Amino acid sequence: YNKVSSLQTRWISQACAKQRTGRAGRTRPGVCFRMFSKQRYENMDVERVPEILRVSLEELCLHTKVIAPEGVNIHDFLTMAPDAPSANSIKVAVENLQYLGALDKEEELTPLGEYLAQLAIEPHLGKMLIYAVVFRCLEPVLTLAASMTH
Repeated sequence: YNKVSSLQTRWISQACAKQRTGRAGRTRPGVCFRMFSKQRYENMDVERVPEILRVSLEELCLHTKVIAPEGVNIHDFLTMAPDAPSANSIKVAVENLQYLGALDKEEELTPLGEYLAQLAIEPHLGKMLIYAVVFRCLEPVLTLAASMTH
């Protein structure tokens, strides 16, 4: 696991398969063709794992600081979610962001954290790219970042 967000090929859940049937047979006569067997369908998860539990928590915590009301800490904000990440996972993510320099000890965004929150990339890779711009070595670092995400 390299802590990089990426799209991964996974089987959908049974609930998604039912939902994707769409209008076929509900509003008018129709047929839904699926490209998997009945046995595969029966072995699928009943429900999909919520996205909040599938994404990088460091990236989620940065975005939380941007949208959370003033004075609300990351842990309190994320635990309001219906399927909240574990308290320990949130704590580790906040500590990683503090170590990275994106958050200060009071969990406020630093100037670096504000830039990282604007990037749609993992915070550690974002910091690497920002420093590459500062040190004028962006091209080789972009190659490294791209290879680290693959």
